[in-house]
Amino acid sequence: MIELDEAEWAARRLRYQQMRSTMTDLDEQMATVADRRAEGMPEFREILDTFIRSGDAAELRFGMDSWSKRHRTFGFGGTNGQMLLNQLVNDDRDSFASSRLRQLIQRPDDDTGAEAAFEELVDHITVLREGGSGAAVGRVPAFLSWWWWMQDHETWPVAFSSAASILAQLGFLDPGAEPWERYAAFRAHVRQFGPWREVERVLREVNTPDLGIDPSAVTRCADVANRGAHPGEPGYEVNRAAVSVLRAMAKELGGRLGPTATDVLGVAVKPTTPSEFWNGDIKRVREDIWISWRPQGEAPQPFLQLVIDAEGMKLGLFPSFQQEGGKGYPDRVRDALDAVGLEHLRWVPWGATYGDPSSGRMYSLFGTTLELEDLLTAEGLQRTFSETVSSLLPAFEAVWARTSPVSTPPPEPATDPRRQDLRVAFIAQTGYPTERDRNMRKAREEFAALLQPAQLPSLSPEAFRRVVGGAYGSPGNQSTLMAALRDGGEEVWDRLLHTIEYLLWDDVDDIATRINHVLEGDHVGVRGFKEAVTMKLLAIAYPDRFLPVFPFTGDNGKAALLRAMGEVPPTMGVDAGTRQLEANDRLRELTEPLFPGDPWAQMMFLYWVKEQEDRTGAEIDEVASVEVDRIGDAAATLSMPREFLEEVHQLLSDHRQVILYGPPGTGKTYVAQHLVEALAPDEEQRMLIQFHPSSSYEDFFEGYRPAPGEGGGISYHLVDGPLRVMAERARTDARRRPHVLIIDEINRANLAKVLGELLFLLEYRDREIRPMYRPDEPFSLPENLWILGTMNTADRSIATVDAALRRRFHFVPFVPDDREDNPIAGVLRRWLDNNDEPGWVAELVDGVNQQLRKELGGDHLLLGPSYFMRGGLDREALSMIWRYRIEPLVDDLFFGSAKAKEFRFDVVWSRYGPDATEEE
Repeated sequence: MIELDEAEWAARRLRYQQMRSTMTDLDEQMATVADRRAEGMPEFREILDTFIRSGDAAELRFGMDSWSKRHRTFGFGGTNGQMLLNQLVNDDRDSFASSRLRQLIQRPDDDTGAEAAFEELVDHITVLREGGSGAAVGRVPAFLSWWWWMQDHETWPVAFSSAASILAQLGFLDPGAEPWERYAAFRAHVRQFGPWREVERVLREVNTPDLGIDPSAVTRCADVANRGAHPGEPGYEVNRAAVSVLRAMAKELGGRLGPTATDVLGVAVKPTTPSEFWNGDIKRVREDIWISWRPQGEAPQPFLQLVIDAEGMKLGLFPSFQQEGGKGYPDRVRDALDAVGLEHLRWVPWGATYGDPSSGRMYSLFGTTLELEDLLTAEGLQRTFSETVSSLLPAFEAVWARTSPVSTPPPEPATDPRRQDLRVAFIAQTGYPTERDRNMRKAREEFAALLQPAQLPSLSPEAFRRVVGGAYGSPGNQSTLMAALRDGGEEVWDRLLHTIEYLLWDDVDDIATRINHVLEGDHVGVRGFKEAVTMKLLAIAYPDRFLPVFPFTGDNGKAALLRAMGEVPPTMGVDAGTRQLEANDRLRELTEPLFPGDPWAQMMFLYWVKEQEDRTGAEIDEVASVEVDRIGDAAATLSMPREFLEEVHQLLSDHRQVILYGPPGTGKTYVAQHLVEALAPDEEQRMLIQFHPSSSYEDFFEGYRPAPGEGGGISYHLVDGPLRVMAERARTDARRRPHVLIIDEINRANLAKVLGELLFLLEYRDREIRPMYRPDEPFSLPENLWILGTMNTADRSIATVDAALRRRFHFVPFVPDDREDNPIAGVLRRWLDNNDEPGWVAELVDGVNQQLRKELGGDHLLLGPSYFMRGGLDREALSMIWRYRIEPLVDDLFFGSAKAKEFRFDVVWSRYGPDATEEE
């Protein structure tokens, strides 16, 4: 954990006081919570004492489950509390929960004991996860600190997720730090801010959009300028921590103020912020922070810029002088700005000494200086920003008139300004309309032609399957309906055609009545012809009225979308037809002014709004439009080149199947997980499984499984496997986001047995097969389902993989050779440097790998970096890793040969350690 100086702590305390001032009922909240918690303490102490005496982990689990449901103010009932306890007990294989857990949850005597407890529980959870447990290492800080807090409220504040999340959003915590370091930093902040009971309520209840500019932003820039800006200087790490706080604030404000900039300027803008360095190679810490709102159009264009430095805050038009604008572009910009008469501002130059304009080039800004006092509250910030941007509008218009026009036209006005802001943000984030969007509209036109009254008699089963498939919105798995058509023969098919004709084209009953009759199935309808299919057919036939949103209930239903838009959905007390129509018509009223005559855009927009609400918890008028550089964050976490991760991403996007292969310890699975979390941030978008020699087609795709039947007997049910589950999720995703299935140790299984006829689909995504257990239901792999496998070449060479499979995958090597273009080659050295660990470790590993390469005649069994990517590396720690992880591997490589002795730790240390001579 970085040791912050008093100036930085003072700045953070000031930010906390700003948060505290937003809570007018703080004392009342604290009193209420204290009373409720006092009621639950005696029973908790009894449960804990009983467990410490008996060690009965199952009894602890049952007791805490009942207690936490009755005493919710303690906050133990969620994923970081009761769920993790359940996993520790249920997934226990070595009596850990009974033998060690009771020691770990008892209050430690000091930080040394606390850190040891963290490490032990982290190690145990890591082992559980290797066996398939869902327990997560990231939950350890909240879990352990909660038990200790219950025993000592003053010494061990509990790191509730909501509280830690706020500190992370403000840049006060590093979310990628090890669990103990993260908790130690959390506790340090709590102690600096004030009494824990007060700090707890503030951090749990505050919302960052309630805050204005950080009161210490200008002072912090001055402090950074006065401390060491270059690596190795005394104040360098404190500077990086300070600038990370400013950068977190800038990213949040960029998204929050973006809709206002869009509204005033009349064009969609994209917020951007800088890194913490002036120069990425030199890693000199910057002493300012800025936010740019760049119009989405062809370059060059001026953009709006807010700059904060040691001199204050400035908001103005940045002329974009450095962009290519053709001959005479800078002169035309200057002429336009001179005509408006704006103040010419300057701020810190790139590569210059702070306060010395002669030492480098100054950046120009045309605008006004802002007063900090006007920006300290969310309301004051929004008001001042809107007024200032409005005053700058003539300058933008003048530059646009003198140079090139902005390519993005102002959006059409909408009834509600809030929804207009959402519309602009939606287009900026999604790039609507994409090629896929245009294809969906074409698909609707094709399907509508098939459903016309004159064409219905000739509708084929294959065409009907396409109509109710994934194009123009998926109604989900229709296995029951397809089975009914398969088993019913010509009679059921005729009934289906009659049902479609009645639903779409009857001119006697109103639509609500027709929907109800079809769903009731008495006179019309077919088994399995349910609400989703009914509403999809109506959406195809009547695009001027019906949205391609098919269910009413559920996470993706009309009711959920209405709530996301701030509306109250129809009651479930009315019939299905009526509630479907009322909900559809209200959604159409809300979205038609935004996207006239485009129901597909309206549907996509509604799901996007709901996704923002689910992800951020924001209300409809609080759009989270900050661009998140997930791949960049993953690259920083992995200490790998961003270009390499982007290349793997491109391979997945283009070819959809990739395998990472290499010897053990090269981090294949670790990299795969981090990359997939960046590409598919929603947990529903990704899944990890592991193949083994017993893996089968039934495990991977679908198969029959026994289940209790009537009278104590056994019945068998067809159960979806991971591939079918992920395919259905990808197919029914309205936004067609990528869904990724990670297959760890893909080469351990008999792949021909596991994949079966699915091997065909890996190459032909646009074709269908008839699966073994459902031959009457064609199946295809959606384009947005990607497969990322890992392959350990110590177990099986890539050369032994079936040629047909190799043709269907792209293979990315993870081999620690010394090629310059190999991203794995330098990862250990970069990680050691980034984490302040000794560089001689990389030298030692490189030396051993050179010797192994010579002895083994290749790179496929070299030592990977993962073995050594851990904190606290010294000779003793390295010795433990070597003796118990590396030497057994080497003994296996040189089984029966005296060569293995050359790789014992003492020999390696004397030959390649930091004290080895050049001759040795």
